Amino acid sequence: MRLIRRLAVTCFAAGAALASGCGGGGSSSGSPFIPPTPSEAAEGLYNALTLTNRVVRWLLLGDGRYFIFYTAPGRPDDWVGVIQGSASQSGGSVRSTDARDFNLQTRSVQPAAVSASIDGNQAVSGSLGFGDGSTTTLSGSVDTGSTGSTTTAALAGTYVGLVAAVAGSEAGVLNIDARGQLTGVWFGCLLTGTAVPRTRSASVDLQLAFATRPSCPYAGQQWAGAAYLDAGRHRLYAAAPNPARTDLVLFVGQ
Repeated sequence: MRLIRRLAVTCFAAGAALASGCGGGGSSSGSPFIPPTPSEAAEGLYNALTLTNRVVRWLLLGDGRYFIFYTAPGRPDDWVGVIQGSASQSGGSVRSTDARDFNLQTRSVQPAAVSASIDGNQAVSGSLGFGDGSTTTLSGSVDTGSTGSTTTAALAGTYVGLVAAVAGSEAGVLNIDARGQLTGVWFGCLLTGTAVPRTRSASVDLQLAFATRPSCPYAGQQWAGAAYLDAGRHRLYAAAPNPARTDLVLFVGQ
């Protein structure tokens, strides 16, 4: 089913009591040891391809959240799901223990597995375990357009595409104004919300609110997620799970 067309552990010493440092060898000057500042967690969008020919766009945020958009195998224009969760980063390693696979082709939500390494915030390699039990490896590189921040003015516009969730899939429209205010109609629901640009990548934090109306399967609910704008194509990739992470909405439009 065509759902969406395109889309070293740092060792340190705390305080002067450990003046010998991490690797031994005290200071002859008697100056107190100053621990190094930990490097910032990687943040940005990574474009990758799996061994099973799935196209992957991995949106990794510095606060630990991630959204792994993926296509059907061998079908680079059909975005059929998102693996979502939170991850810890240490020495270039990315690990997650709460990954969930939101497969919107089969309308299922299952535990997933994510393990990867990021080399200098530029290249990514690792493995993905999907909800159906299949596993694959991936490799790719950072999207250079994602390394700078964006603005609400740059986001502003009307995006038309397909929206998918466990409830199904349909054509969808999302409007974003120059202040980052969102409006749209998804699944018979009047949608409002906000898009707030992040400071370390060209991605935004999303807050979505579904209005209360009889025809809306998500009436009165508020979901939070993230989005990335491919500025070259003016194409928006967005995903947001519900608070219980039992459902997720995926939108790709331009």
